[in-house]
Amino acid sequence: MIHSGREWDWMNKNKINMENKDYMSLYDFLGYAAGGELGKEVATEAAKKKIKLETREIDNPTYQGIVYLYPKTFLKEYFETKNLKSRHCL
Repeated sequence: MIHSGREWDWMNKNKINMENKDYMSLYDFLGYAAGGELGKEVATEAAKKKIKLETREIDNPTYQGIVYLYPKTFLKEYFETKNLKSRHCL
């Protein structure tokens, strides 16, 4: 059932904004927990570029709290650039 543009995700017990399907957490994008250092790097870059962020509340056995959601296009660009830089540094 959808109320006010929100859908209840029973498996993860999270509210997901249906209007922002193009927004993803680092976990959703990478497929694993990014950790605090990488999370801070991404958040800093998003702030520099004035990227609008969303949040999601998480409550599961491994993590409880709020995570930031980024536009998928921003995450793709960020990690493609990061991968290119790391290749040139080798």
